[in-house]
Amino acid sequence: MTARDAEDTSKVSAWRSLVRLRAFLVPHWRAIGLALVLMTAEAAIDLLKPWPLKLTLDVILKRDALAGSTLSLLVAISLLIVALAVFEGLFAYLAALQLNRAGRTLVFELRSALFDHIHRLSLQFHNRRSTGDVMTRVTSDVNNLREALTESVAEIVKNVLFLVGMGAVLFWLDWRLSLILLAATPILCLAMIRYGARVKERSRVERRREGALAAVVHETLGTIRLIRVFNREEEARRRFRAESTASLESGLAATMTGERFSWMVDVLGDVVTALVLAFGVQRVMKGAITAGTLVVFVSYIRSFYKSLKGAVKHAARVAKAAAPVERIVELLDVGEGVNDLPGAVQARRARGLIEFQNVSFAYEPQHPVLNEINLVVPAGRLTAIVGRTGSGKSTLTSLIPRLYDPTSGRVLIDGEDVRGWTLRSLRAQISVVLQESVLLQASVAENIAYGRTDATFEEIERAARAANAHDFIAAMSEGYDTVLGERGETLSGGQRQRIAIARAIVRNAPIVILDEPLTGLDTTAAAAVVEALNHLMEDKTVIVITHHLSTVRRADHIVVLSGGRIVQQGRHDELVGADGMYRELFQAQFSDVMVSVSK
Repeated sequence: MTARDAEDTSKVSAWRSLVRLRAFLVPHWRAIGLALVLMTAEAAIDLLKPWPLKLTLDVILKRDALAGSTLSLLVAISLLIVALAVFEGLFAYLAALQLNRAGRTLVFELRSALFDHIHRLSLQFHNRRSTGDVMTRVTSDVNNLREALTESVAEIVKNVLFLVGMGAVLFWLDWRLSLILLAATPILCLAMIRYGARVKERSRVERRREGALAAVVHETLGTIRLIRVFNREEEARRRFRAESTASLESGLAATMTGERFSWMVDVLGDVVTALVLAFGVQRVMKGAITAGTLVVFVSYIRSFYKSLKGAVKHAARVAKAAAPVERIVELLDVGEGVNDLPGAVQARRARGLIEFQNVSFAYEPQHPVLNEINLVVPAGRLTAIVGRTGSGKSTLTSLIPRLYDPTSGRVLIDGEDVRGWTLRSLRAQISVVLQESVLLQASVAENIAYGRTDATFEEIERAARAANAHDFIAAMSEGYDTVLGERGETLSGGQRQRIAIARAIVRNAPIVILDEPLTGLDTTAAAAVVEALNHLMEDKTVIVITHHLSTVRRADHIVVLSGGRIVQQGRHDELVGADGMYRELFQAQFSDVMVSVSK
């Protein structure tokens, strides 16, 4: 791709981004329009500022005495100077008020839309995309957009209005002097185009680097224990420094590009001012213009380059904001994952009969994870799903609450396709206890009530007692009001798991999915968790995923998966006595038991 092609692509991307954000801008058109009117008035006042000096030079100083009408004129001019300052400040304040109100409201709405959109995105997206990068887009990138809208765009508009008005006044005063300014315009335009493209590209690189830096920080904080255990602090520092240095260099490159242009404008402005002054003095001496007109001219020329410099400076900021805007739009354009289908209805409380009919699923095309699964999970019974790592066990159960939709086939509950129900009502039928219990940085009571937010304290305590969690909760400093550390790191693995079970109990859903609930627990903790699970599983349809075959002996039905297919089904006694994968798995864990069975 050539440089011109890249530039054209960026232009198209920038325009597409603006069109994509139009829905957020249009509701604030009144505030933006009023701000434009106020900025126009502010620019007009700026144009009037040199005129009191012109009147003083051309009228008052030519009078013989400061009395009578001359004195009255001087007083009027003085009052005009004060009035201009007052009204300029008032218009600037009101314009800033309107723009900030619109800009900050827009940012609130955009962040809310992004947050809602992220929740609707597929789990594949979240599994592949860096959390730190997504956080940067929602926070830092949106904030850059706000600054561009409320500060830089306002300054650009005000300066452009001033420049246009000033150009018209200069030509009206003396078109010959104005030609000097006009001659420098092509140079300025070429420089603006050149430097603007450079600033935008380098800002795009800077935002990518900042996203990568945020990802490194997020990953490091999330794995701090692992880093310390394996003595990888120095490697973590090197990664952080490398990304931080890259972010620093890209940001410095973007800033210095703008500063070089600013320096060029200053030099060119002084050259034009010198030429205007030299040529203007000749015009005054010839009587073509007055001294006051020359003062207005020189004042305007200096203001011209000051305003142009300000406009370019803020244009560079807007160019830098274009990269974050593109990143925001890119996130908004990511296709959403599983959603309610048209006509979806509220699910009634399920009995718990689950059926998989010819179900296949693939995270990536041509790489199926599940193949033609046909399975019936009886209502009110315990069904165990076993198999080697990567056989598709967790993926299969993820189709029940529609965390994913099958590539083909159907999942039914009580004979109805789960896609015909709203997601909210479907997921209300299901409780899940994961291998790694996810706890929030909130009180114990709030963590348990996360399963059902309207649960009373009595229900929370009853669920905790059923989950064998009440005793250790009561022993905490503030009992159920004790705030847990992030992800529950202040608790043991068994304690975290029992709180997660209490959360599932208080939810009282008819279907329960247990994904490796005993992994990583010692014998004592596992025994307490098993007792808690017994309370949870009462009168429920339960699906347990596990590698620990000792926990599935009591299952009413056992399903063995391999390579995304069901290779065996039955009860424990049937499967362990027959040749097949279940016997192999069981023998690998309990070889001494298998010896006695074979005898």
